[in-house]
Amino acid sequence: MRPALLIAAILIGSATTAHAGPPINFDDAALRAVKFVDKNEGWAVGDQGAIWHTIDSGKTWERQPTGSRASLRAVQFLTPYTGFAAGRVELPNGAGSAGVVLATVDGGGTWRELSTSLMPGLNAVQFFDENRGIVVGDGSDVFPSGAFRTDDGGKSWVPLKGPRALTWLGLDCTSFDSGLIYGQDRVVVLWNGSIVEPAGLPTLPPDCRVAARIGDRAIAIGCGAGGPELIDLQLQRNPAGNAKTPDQSAARTQAASISSVNFVGEHVWTVGRPGTLIWHSLDSGKTWEAQKTDSFLPFHALHMLDDKIGWAVGELGTIIGTTDGGKTWTTLKTGGQRAAVLFTHARSEAVPLGATALLGGEDGYLATVVAPGISSRLSAVMRSIGGAAGETGGIEAWPDYMAERPTNGGPELLTLPRDQALLGRLVLAIRTWRPEIIVTDRLATDAPLCDQVMLLHTKEAFVLAADPKAFPEQIEKLGLAIHAAKKLYAIAPPGEKTSVTLDLTGFQPALGEAVKDSLESVAGALGTGANIPDRERFQLIAHRLPGAEKHTTLMQGIELAPGGTARRKKTIRPETDAISTADLAKNAALRRQLEAMLANTEAVGGRDKALAQIAGAIVAMPDAVAARTGVALGFRLVRDGQWTSARELFALVAERYPAEPASIEAVRWLLRYHASGEVRRRIELGQQPIFQQAAFAPAVVPAAGGPTTPQNGIQTAAYIEPLAAPPAYRFSSADAFRQWNQACVDLEPKLAAFGAGYALDPANNLCLVAARRHLGLTGHITRQLGGIIPTGDLAGGWPARLADELRLDTGHLPQTTPLVDCSSTPKKPFLDGKLDDECWKTATPLTVKSADHSAAAKGYTTTTRFVRDDQFLYVAVECGHPEGKQVPKAEQRARDADLVGHDRVELLLDLDRDYQTYYRLRVDHRGCVAEDCWGDIAWNPKWFVAVDSTKTGWTAELAIPLAELTGDGAPAGHVWAMNVVRVVPSVGVDSWGGPSGAAPRPTSMGLLRFAAAK
Repeated sequence: MRPALLIAAILIGSATTAHAGPPINFDDAALRAVKFVDKNEGWAVGDQGAIWHTIDSGKTWERQPTGSRASLRAVQFLTPYTGFAAGRVELPNGAGSAGVVLATVDGGGTWRELSTSLMPGLNAVQFFDENRGIVVGDGSDVFPSGAFRTDDGGKSWVPLKGPRALTWLGLDCTSFDSGLIYGQDRVVVLWNGSIVEPAGLPTLPPDCRVAARIGDRAIAIGCGAGGPELIDLQLQRNPAGNAKTPDQSAARTQAASISSVNFVGEHVWTVGRPGTLIWHSLDSGKTWEAQKTDSFLPFHALHMLDDKIGWAVGELGTIIGTTDGGKTWTTLKTGGQRAAVLFTHARSEAVPLGATALLGGEDGYLATVVAPGISSRLSAVMRSIGGAAGETGGIEAWPDYMAERPTNGGPELLTLPRDQALLGRLVLAIRTWRPEIIVTDRLATDAPLCDQVMLLHTKEAFVLAADPKAFPEQIEKLGLAIHAAKKLYAIAPPGEKTSVTLDLTGFQPALGEAVKDSLESVAGALGTGANIPDRERFQLIAHRLPGAEKHTTLMQGIELAPGGTARRKKTIRPETDAISTADLAKNAALRRQLEAMLANTEAVGGRDKALAQIAGAIVAMPDAVAARTGVALGFRLVRDGQWTSARELFALVAERYPAEPASIEAVRWLLRYHASGEVRRRIELGQQPIFQQAAFAPAVVPAAGGPTTPQNGIQTAAYIEPLAAPPAYRFSSADAFRQWNQACVDLEPKLAAFGAGYALDPANNLCLVAARRHLGLTGHITRQLGGIIPTGDLAGGWPARLADELRLDTGHLPQTTPLVDCSSTPKKPFLDGKLDDECWKTATPLTVKSADHSAAAKGYTTTTRFVRDDQFLYVAVECGHPEGKQVPKAEQRARDADLVGHDRVELLLDLDRDYQTYYRLRVDHRGCVAEDCWGDIAWNPKWFVAVDSTKTGWTAELAIPLAELTGDGAPAGHVWAMNVVRVVPSVGVDSWGGPSGAAPRPTSMGLLRFAAAK
């Protein structure tokens, strides 16, 4: 049995460091919750740890320091002195979120942190007394239910049992053991300390909010065509309760949404997006009236003290109040009234962060982004770099296959009918935020399909937002007004003619560093990684300003006074004892010199000397700057495929600066490096240079065991690259092999020092499992995994991979992950792409398909087969397509062909099942190929490919020398993680192992087991 997990609360402090960055602008930070204890005293909480307090009904507000930079999403006060706030911190590089709970016993004079680094991001809190409370938020791999409770005032938190949650938005509990918890699409019941999904519960429409429990009824409010829409769930107070499906026949208003609902008796109020109207009902939601406000900006929460007095809070620090039940709403506080710049993008990773940092963090313009993704993450990233806000605007994430450029460059997009829903959402965003300029996606025919669609729709929305006849319901029903932005820019690709070029490498006094440097710590939160460009370029697309074609800056011709409606007051970075502005400038200049040295190591006598000089410069910097610089330069080496050089810098950071936040990325990379059999094999084959005398940390150097030449024996009927005889080097001694894997295990204490959240992270644990397996520490693996695998549905994702490892290492087969046996063939296939060899007739066929956006459902079927002998892994691929899709075969192959935009199959092989470092081999319908190892395209294995095509499909035969992958061969019983993915641009993405996309998803791999020879 899995032991009960009790989370011991720890206080999380933050040491003062020399980390630069934009000053925090609390005045325009979004406010997300509000609570009053009487008509005079109340609190409003929001982004970047902002807590505002008033004792005069909101006429004046004073900020209470919290020491936290979390986005606070909920606040509750039991008395004027005892209160709680809950929120979230978004973690970089897809690591999810972390929860924060703050408490005060002196009315907010001081706030202390109750939460641990374990809980995921939180959205709601409800305490029943000073000791007993419940918080809810994101479900995570470690805590699927996303709900926790405490009975000791937050000293410890116990996760509630229940189904996997995406995220919970709120709760309404009648006691410590019973109540409602609601999310974006469902309501569940808290019953006897567990979360239960009642039978017959209807699926809630998007943007629905559960208002309260009234007797035995749960009332949800959705957004209908003419305003809010009542949904009576009629939940009983037991797990076997039922629900009546509401009538949802009315069309929803384009992009309008409800964010908060408040009941007082039979009175109901709702707020949301846009903020022009607050809806009020006198009869528990049966009928509604619109109450006008002076704000266009979205509101996130409201609190009605009684049926007359109330407050609402929202974007840009806006607070409004009423004393007459909402007949009139008065603005009490605001940090701005609109955006100066609006960014619209199809992918959050395409947002030009440099422009945001320069315009917002340096020049004070209020900048907002609208892009699909996780709104909390968008907002957090924007705020951290000086932006004002981030939201999805109701724009849904695009299918993965649309993240690629179309095969023919996409000129047909110009003639396609526009998506009226997307167009309406963009027009509403422009009318809500009322920007002076708009920046949108890349202007290039080779841009991803979704980027091109966004560009074309934004260009049209730029015109329509100023037209009163366009989407008139936004004006007539939502109270918005037309808006004419002055200029529209698109991101320009490198090398193209541009109107505006922004240099991100120069020192910026307000940021305390170069823009490029300031972005590295946050870019990973949007999936962009640490590869920040030196420059961002923009091309003018449309405008309403005479002479705009000659403008050389984005804001040229725009007059917005500091401290006005769309621009912050000018601020001067204060000098601190830690580091002066002058010293910050010197560090930024030194950083550029080190980058130049790294780009041309021969100028200083070679790689070893360059790294030694770089190390000497780094250690002379202040600790925080040194750690960030070392990590940034290390990742630059990683992007260039220089893993062993990167290891030196990461090892320096991990050893010398263990207390710096940047060090965690160094430790995580080193963990993956030393757990990877793929990396080890590349070093064995001499594909990665070795430091004979490591500069900063002991290196593990394999000795040559002597090259061996695999017998060719392959007959081919198509052009292939000749198979060379790669040296089959192996770690020459057991000690060398153990040192390599022990280096991974030795990093575990460093990882745990950053918090239990990192120690329990499934991705990190899979690396440790792989290393311990190689060391023969099976018992350690069982103990390691026994306490961290969550209960409940483990279909897919990191928890399922952990469960697989536990079963495999105890001699059992996985329960849910697909597994196929790779049999041995006595006769090599004849590689002509026709799949008529005897070995393919007896091999197990694998059907590649997906539930969502399936290419197979559109006629693009995919089947694969695997066999092996003692030298090669053979793969057969059979791809169907509709008639008329056949393409000519390539006359000649080149290494690493550009396969984007082409129908292709991708093979992922992870030999040690760490699910993070793996080989990827790709072949498309032309017979062109590409390959990489852990993202490094410099990996060029000698493999064989033959392709054949017909009117209704194409086939391929692959022969991959085992010596290119591993020095261990493929003994019977060995299990590799493996996936086969079919990518058909503009059609769909199918996968054998599990849900996948155009970009690899290693956690969706299945398993390939090598069967004994018959």
